[in-house]
Amino acid sequence: MTLHGEIAVDINGNKYNSRLNMNAFRLMCDDCFIALAEIDTYMSKKPLTAIPKMIFWGVMNEADWKGEKRPELNFDHFAAHIVSDAETFEKMTNAVVAAMGGTEGNEEKGN
Repeated sequence: MTLHGEIAVDINGNKYNSRLNMNAFRLMCDDCFIALAEIDTYMSKKPLTAIPKMIFWGVMNEADWKGEKRPELNFDHFAAHIVSDAETFEKMTNAVVAAMGGTEGNEEKGN
């Protein structure tokens, strides 16, 4: 796993950068009470939750990385936008898969 990538997310006209690196994966694993080795299984079993969770924690990680206050985002509201349509969900899925060292393409920065 390379565990690195970035993707921009638009929530209600507000743009957020999601930094997908080892710290974002750590944050998600802590939030979901899973080990890093269990991420693939979690993604396969619950993709409609796992993909938004990964992107969400990438946004929080971006703020942490910059030393800024984390944005006040409600996860369920955030996830509703990520899974609102197939095109958005596919773009976010591709970004997460690319960050994990997968083979699917990604239009944003990745590994």
